Amino acid sequence: MKKIILFIIVSAILVNITVYMSLKINDYFFYILVNLFIVILNLLILRINKLENLIQKIELENEKYFQDQKAEDHPIIQSARKRLGK
Repeated sequence: MKKIILFIIVSAILVNITVYMSLKINDYFFYILVNLFIVILNLLILRINKLENLIQKIELENEKYFQDQKAEDHPIIQSARKRLGK
């Protein structure tokens, strides 16, 4: 968790420095930089959406798996019933 916070702080400082330098150097460079940040943000949003969909799919599969299972199907209970003759 500390690494993530440190990465966010360093990234924020780096972004601010590049934006400041781009404003001082050339306006066209600033527009290119802004477009680059927008593209990266869109890619991150798409990646997060894919991960959310994958997590939901896995949760649904697990839910179906656990709904289909019953206590009677468990191997320990089956062997106990065999030993007890029930």
